Amino acid sequence: YVAALYRHRPESVEAIGRIAEAYAAKVRSRTGRIGQGARITNSNIIRNVRIGPAAEIEGVTILSNGSVLSTPAAPTVIGAGVKMYDFIVADGTEIENDTLLKRCFVGQNVKLDNLTATNSLFFANSHFENCEACSIFSGPFTVSHHKSSLLIAGMFSFFNAGSGTNQSNHLFKTGAVHQGIHQRGCKFASNGYVMLPCKNGAFTVIIGRHRSHADTENFPYSYLIENNEQSFLIPGQNLSSFGTVRDIDKWAKRDARKGPKNDNVNFEECNPYVGERMRNAVTILSGLLEDDEPEVYNWGRMKIKSTSAARGLKLYGAAMTKFIGAMLSEGKADRVDGSGHWIDCAGQYMPSSAMNAILDNLESGRTATPEALAKEFETVMGRYADYACNWALDVLRQELGHEPSDDDINASIARGNRAERLIKELTDSDKERDFDAMTMVGYGIDATDEQEQKADFDAVRR
Repeated sequence: YVAALYRHRPESVEAIGRIAEAYAAKVRSRTGRIGQGARITNSNIIRNVRIGPAAEIEGVTILSNGSVLSTPAAPTVIGAGVKMYDFIVADGTEIENDTLLKRCFVGQNVKLDNLTATNSLFFANSHFENCEACSIFSGPFTVSHHKSSLLIAGMFSFFNAGSGTNQSNHLFKTGAVHQGIHQRGCKFASNGYVMLPCKNGAFTVIIGRHRSHADTENFPYSYLIENNEQSFLIPGQNLSSFGTVRDIDKWAKRDARKGPKNDNVNFEECNPYVGERMRNAVTILSGLLEDDEPEVYNWGRMKIKSTSAARGLKLYGAAMTKFIGAMLSEGKADRVDGSGHWIDCAGQYMPSSAMNAILDNLESGRTATPEALAKEFETVMGRYADYACNWALDVLRQELGHEPSDDDINASIARGNRAERLIKELTDSDKERDFDAMTMVGYGIDATDEQEQKADFDAVRR
């Protein structure tokens, strides 16, 4: 994450490069290695490759200049027709069916099937089939299943690509230098398209084709839709969607990594990273609604209907109340300073101040090994609840205008519980739309009455 995206701190990037070079020099060998219990059958060219214990390699076309990490608990499987050049593959990964990789890193428990990818990183539990990737940073749980989908020149995280998902980064004659940031939980509907550069905020759904270079970072849980070739934002719409509830719940359950987990991943729904952006949304929408004349507001190369802005403001207000209450009920606020700006470091929520402290140690030479660097991130990860609680307390302090008492904190937690119930009523209502009469069309193919049709539907959906 730092090496790819912190180009504004070149000393940190250079320090990471030195650490990597020193580690590579330590383990470099003039011969390949095949670990105990590995099995290699019916394969063609395997050249300059280190293969870990219990790996299963069958029918590959070529593996050239790379490392196949594997353990008995999480064996790596590489199958028929696979071609890989200049690669690192982590343990527990499955790569099958004519996948072609050039200069790629593949993380733990990643599934790749008939994928073509170059110059890309795929982190934990991502799943790619029948598609193409070029110069992407695929954070944890990024998914693309469709042959017509292209992910290019962007960062993706907890991302779902609908069929026909596409981006373009040849905006000017200066070359393909534009990038997209698609923050945690974004989804592209079928045939969704954005012209880069752009930034999609957390849990945004992109529908249609967008050329306005929208920045929705401060509007998480929104819909960005195309209407007459214009980009319309529906702020906070996803807060009332049961699909969002399902997504947040399923990711933790689908973390199938075994043994030590190389990527630090937070699954907490109520967190300062999204909370900070929702607070910004409240400020922006409140400012827009002070002018009650327009039916449609222009903001950040997007359009927002006044009715959407008003509803979004209410949804964000309820969600913020829920978030603050939840974070105050966890952790100890007096142990650390979590106030200020927060980031999502490829799945790990953390204060920007904590990241800067890590990078200061890196640039000064106090952190000089991969193990030491990983330990610093793990230390921050272990203190997440305290950082989040401190951030929430600071927000409550700003809202009250004084130091919160125990009664203030307990009242905020109680308000959070009430807001949680309110939002749950909205998402449950949205869920029920998936069980009305219209959605039963296509079930009970030989049913003679509605009862039989419903029984077939319930057997599948309930």
